Amino acid sequence: MRPVSKTFRARQIHRDMTYDGLARCGGLGDWWSQREAAYEHAATAREATAAAAPAVRLCTGCPESGADGRCALRAQLDSYTGLAAGQAWVSGRPRAVDAVRRSTSSSQPLAS
Repeated sequence: MRPVSKTFRARQIHRDMTYDGLARCGGLGDWWSQREAAYEHAATAREATAAAAPAVRLCTGCPESGADGRCALRAQLDSYTGLAAGQAWVSGRPRAVDAVRRSTSSSQPLAS
């Protein structure tokens, strides 16, 4: 049997999360993209924290969020850069939301 690829597993998790409908961000793709764009363009730690705050609040208490949640697992598998699971991510690794992004790569919204 072939091993399951990270990409396949990430898609499977996304499908399961969409099917379950438990994620608080479900259906908020445009809103989430706006939060991510504001976070990406923050020039200071204070701006980054303020830009991430609405998304972090939405994630608080979400059953998909947290270090062991499916949202974090998907961010890791996708090597995601952006906001997910109540924190910031760079190349699939969590980091503090007050860290200013210095990358030119665009984030990809997780919310659907």
